[in-house]
Amino acid sequence: METEKIKYQIDGQWVDGERPVVRNERTIRNTSGIVPGEYAAVPMVELLDRERCYRELLRRLHPDGLACGCGCREAIGHGRTRAGFPVSRCRGCGTTYTVLSGTPFNGTKLDAVRIVLFMRLWAAGEPVERIGREIGLHRNSVQLMITRLTVYGKYHG
Repeated sequence: METEKIKYQIDGQWVDGERPVVRNERTIRNTSGIVPGEYAAVPMVELLDRERCYRELLRRLHPDGLACGCGCREAIGHGRTRAGFPVSRCRGCGTTYTVLSGTPFNGTKLDAVRIVLFMRLWAAGEPVERIGREIGLHRNSVQLMITRLTVYGKYHG
C-alpha cells in the first residue's frame, strides 16, 4: 500500500507521520505544493490588518455611525486606548467614547484584530479552545465573552 508523509499536531507538538493513500476516480490531489498543516502554526492574528479590522468593527457595531450616548455627532479626538482605538470626546456633554463603547467588548482590552478574529471564529462555530488559541486568551475568558455577547443579543437583538 502506498503511503504519504504528513505532519500533524498532538498536544501542541508537530509530529511526522504517514497515512495510506487511497487512489480512485474521486480522489482530488493537492497540486499546489502546500502541505495542509504547514501554515497552521502561524496565528491568524498575524495575518489581519489592524486598520481594516477597525473599519470592520465600526461598520458592524455602529451601522448608523459612531456617536455619543447623548446623540451628538460632534466630537473631537482625545487620544487612543491601550488597544489602539481612537478615543473621541463629545463637544456637547464631554463624554469620552470609543468604537467599543456600549458593546459587549467594552473593557476587554483586546485590539481590533483580535475582536474581529474572535467574531469570525465564533460565527463559524469553532470550539472555544481553538478561539482562545488563535486570539491568545484562556478558554474561560473566551467563554465569558461568548456569554456577554449572548446576553447582549437577547436585550439588543
